[in-house]
Amino acid sequence: MALDVLSIGSAVPQTLVSQGDALTIAQTLLGPDGEDREWLGKVYAGCGIGKRHFSVHGQVVKDILKGTNESNSPFLPRKHMPAGPTTKERMDHYEEFAGPLALQATQSALQDAGVDPTAIRQLITVSCTGFFSPGVDQHIIREVPLSPGIERTHVGFMGCHGALNGIRAAHGLANLCPGEPVLMVAGEHCSLHNHYLWEKEKLVANALFGDGAAAMVLRYNQGHPTEPSSGLRLAGSASCIVPNSTDLMTWKVGDNGFTMTLSPRIPALVRRTLPGWISGFLATHGLTTSDIRAWAVHPGGPRILDAVEEALNLGQNGLEDSRAILAEVGNISSPTVMFILQRMLRRQQRMPIVALGFGPGIAIEAALFR
Repeated sequence: MALDVLSIGSAVPQTLVSQGDALTIAQTLLGPDGEDREWLGKVYAGCGIGKRHFSVHGQVVKDILKGTNESNSPFLPRKHMPAGPTTKERMDHYEEFAGPLALQATQSALQDAGVDPTAIRQLITVSCTGFFSPGVDQHIIREVPLSPGIERTHVGFMGCHGALNGIRAAHGLANLCPGEPVLMVAGEHCSLHNHYLWEKEKLVANALFGDGAAAMVLRYNQGHPTEPSSGLRLAGSASCIVPNSTDLMTWKVGDNGFTMTLSPRIPALVRRTLPGWISGFLATHGLTTSDIRAWAVHPGGPRILDAVEEALNLGQNGLEDSRAILAEVGNISSPTVMFILQRMLRRQQRMPIVALGFGPGIAIEAALFR
């Protein structure tokens, strides 16, 4: 039996911020004593991002840009809180935004799939940017509504490849109810963890990350030869934790939000590790890299995409969809791969497709669609 993707839905918060305004916001939050404002400007300009969506109300952005205080938000610069909002204040915002945005993506996916929501037996949620309970899963169940007897699984704090772990979980759980739809929802609110202090490795993350949610409806095909309506059928997945890479990318809970470090050594590690590992994975399915028609690569940043193109000999336009999504919404962590796959489906991309994600560890996740 094969796991079919029946539909993909996506959603972004209402507050839209251009990359230019995002730079101004960052400079304002850092204050006039920033160590290297020219360096920061180059980082924001070189990200390949045109705009992003933030999980704050629009008045908060206006206040930061204009120096006003109409919103009275904890996200405004405060002299007595130079490190920015407390983790509790950030989690309060996560609780406000995470459920409604995940619901919006879910409703879009369910409408496109044309399935009865009450027939869904399994719900998988994915997030690494916040916690509260009862959580996003129960918000979705209550508001769609789904069956109160639905079985729930959460993939938490795994980072940018989390949705690929969610798809793998869906594969296993769908086996428990062949022919019945499974729902997988990934939602991230990275902007809530913007860093307010002058630490270069952490400020790079501020320049890259945005917010969004995506949902997939999946179902085991019970031996029928017809293709899924979306054209995506999961053929296999693979995972790899790269030795001696633990400290290159980290994501930890701090007193003033979650903190990320990104080492400049990551692109070189990708170039060194990816070719042999992905070739071995594809060989188990009778394929080589030249057989793959498209690569849905999580855009950790432009240097990561450059490294993948070089490692796999894809050419400068080999990751067009990944770069397009990066430009449109930024790096939104776990749902980003789903945004890329959705874009590919809309332009009727031919199979096979390989989805790739990189996360703390360094861990690499892959999924093959045929």
